[in-house]
Amino acid sequence: MGRLKKYFMAPGPDWQDLPIPDSPWHNGPLVEIPMEHYHLLMNLGASFDPMQAERFEELSCPESGRMQVSPKGLGEMIGFLKMIKEKVLASPPLVPEVTEEFLEDFTPDEYARMLDAIIAVFQVAQLSDAPILAGTD
Repeated sequence: MGRLKKYFMAPGPDWQDLPIPDSPWHNGPLVEIPMEHYHLLMNLGASFDPMQAERFEELSCPESGRMQVSPKGLGEMIGFLKMIKEKVLASPPLVPEVTEEFLEDFTPDEYARMLDAIIAVFQVAQLSDAPILAGTD
């Protein structure tokens, strides 16, 4: 069994890149974040807005694998993710050193790039009014 990842895939062609600079967190329209780091980010979000964090988690784990959210709802999720990004950039490293659970000790800037990739997926979906593919792999 490989490493668990949280994924989000923007609607549109598989070859179409997200409208952000290249990063290790996205390939074309697909974003993949190591699950343990994704959980850190969501726990940080829950620390300042538990209701929005719970709603985000419910919507981003659809049984069908297709995340259909209204443009207004996507806007709220984008705002939530941007708030997490602000908190990450203003905080000390989330993982100060490598452990058995955390195989990398990413900088706050790297976590911000993870969030930028997820935000980009949501922004593409907001413009297209098409579902996001989301789940765990």
